[in-house]
Amino acid sequence: MSSNNQLFEHIKLRKYILGISFIWLFVILISIIWNLNSLSNNIIEITKADARASFNKDTAIRMWATKHGEVYVPLTKHTPANTYLAHIKDRNITKPNGDTLTLMNPAYMIRQMFNDFPQKYGTVGSIVSLKPLNPNNAPDEWEKKALQGFEYGENERIEIFNINGKNFLKLMQPMQTQNGCLKCHGHQGYKVGDIRGGVGVSVPMQKYEEYSDKERNTIILFHGLILVLGFVGIGFGATQLNKEIIKREKVQIELKNSEIFSATLLNSTPDLIYLYDIIEHKNIYSNDGIKKILGYSVKEVQDMGEEVLPNLMHPEDFNNYLKTILPAYDKIDDNMLIENNYRIKCKNGSWNWVHSKESIFKRLENGKPKIIFGIVSDITEQKKINEKIKKSEENLKNSLNEKELLIKEIHHRVKNNMQIVVSLLNLQANSSTDKRVSLALIEGKNRIETMSLIHQTLYQTDNLTIINHEDYITKLIQNTTRSFGSIDKKIEYNLTIEKLDLSVNETIIIALIINELLTNAFKHAFPNNDKGKIEIIFQNLENGQILLKFSDNGIGIPEEIFTSNFETLGMQLIYDLAEDQLKGKIEIDRTNGTCFNIVFNRKTKLA
Repeated sequence: MSSNNQLFEHIKLRKYILGISFIWLFVILISIIWNLNSLSNNIIEITKADARASFNKDTAIRMWATKHGEVYVPLTKHTPANTYLAHIKDRNITKPNGDTLTLMNPAYMIRQMFNDFPQKYGTVGSIVSLKPLNPNNAPDEWEKKALQGFEYGENERIEIFNINGKNFLKLMQPMQTQNGCLKCHGHQGYKVGDIRGGVGVSVPMQKYEEYSDKERNTIILFHGLILVLGFVGIGFGATQLNKEIIKREKVQIELKNSEIFSATLLNSTPDLIYLYDIIEHKNIYSNDGIKKILGYSVKEVQDMGEEVLPNLMHPEDFNNYLKTILPAYDKIDDNMLIENNYRIKCKNGSWNWVHSKESIFKRLENGKPKIIFGIVSDITEQKKINEKIKKSEENLKNSLNEKELLIKEIHHRVKNNMQIVVSLLNLQANSSTDKRVSLALIEGKNRIETMSLIHQTLYQTDNLTIINHEDYITKLIQNTTRSFGSIDKKIEYNLTIEKLDLSVNETIIIALIINELLTNAFKHAFPNNDKGKIEIIFQNLENGQILLKFSDNGIGIPEEIFTSNFETLGMQLIYDLAEDQLKGKIEIDRTNGTCFNIVFNRKTKLA
């Protein structure tokens, strides 16, 4: 999320919190106003109810008095005769015992009751008239308007007055003329049913206002507490929301970074990564690798719709895709890959070879594959390199075949030339009458024949570098012993020859050494043509060296030859070949016949 978005989120949160706070404050204020108004209305209604109760009580007393034709009470100083009833002839009457009674009409009765018990009664009642008999019953301005209203059909008038800093609720209802009223007021022209005046009551509101003040304080305190709790809740919610926004911002930043990393990673690879819907036959997603490999933009490929594969894939490869690859999707598991090489057409019209690896990315509810995830690598250059390598290998193979033929021809010619020399030496040896000369010629011939045998072996084998030493040494023994007549028929050979990887030069040296050792054994070990044994061991040692062991059970090397430091040509040749050429060591054991142990280091590695 960018810094502008973060700032916008925080501003939006502040506006949201301020809006909620104002709404909460408005709700609380409306609730306070409504509750206070309800309280005020309730107080007025309660006061009205009390006023009506007092009014009804006064009315009941008045009606009782009227029903009984007024009441006579003892005439006293406190209750003098009503001067305003002087027109009534029996206003005053005398009892038989001489006590005087005076007539008390309802108005006189009510006024005296309120005058005598104002602090106990609490409310003050009154009877007023526009034509009062008693001037004290004359109405004030408000009562006059009320009486006039009653004449026009009003049934009740209520109003609150402030008198000397105290509120009073004043209630008045019309007073209709009844039969009992005509005794005192008939002379004024009233008839039954006429509005003769009004009966009123004045209720002090102090106790109701005191109760209202307490309730008002309770309401304000309660709403204040609710307001504070609401603000605390809003603040707590704002804090939690802010934390959630910060947390969401971090998650969005991490998600954005992850998306950037993934997009960078996907687009940095030279490979084409894609999602393909095999049911709707369209490309869903491709990375920038599509432009690197084909030159098309992602939009250009996706705009191809169902024609994307027919347009881009080589017709031959597309037919193979329909016949082989497409049916294979139904047979593989989600963790399996389908790999394929095919040609695909670039935007510039050229054809590139690509290698694809695909797996199932999404299936339908019935398990049928729907979306394929794939990675395509451009192998065009690799194909070209492989073709070049293949062509080079063919050329090299042809060249090697030619060289092999040439080398075989050389070995063949060398062998033939040596055979000519061998034949000449044989002729010379056979024609010589000097046995020593004849023997020397035979030994020379054997040495040349030993080297010729190497060339013959190489010429006759398919591999020009590897020699089967067991076969070679066997042939060497046969050729060497043949030169000494039929003695080979009396000699038993024990051969232990391992497969060794030696160069041609090393093999020639070993062959010459074996030839010299065989020659010495034939000449000196068995003087009387006795039967004997010759053992040849040619093997690898554990330390990597090679051992050539040649032993016979003959008479052994004579003392005079052993102590003369081997001045003979054959022994000198053995030592020169073993020590100078192979860089090895020779040990001789004369305990039981003669045993030569030659140990040397390998110059070439085992295959």
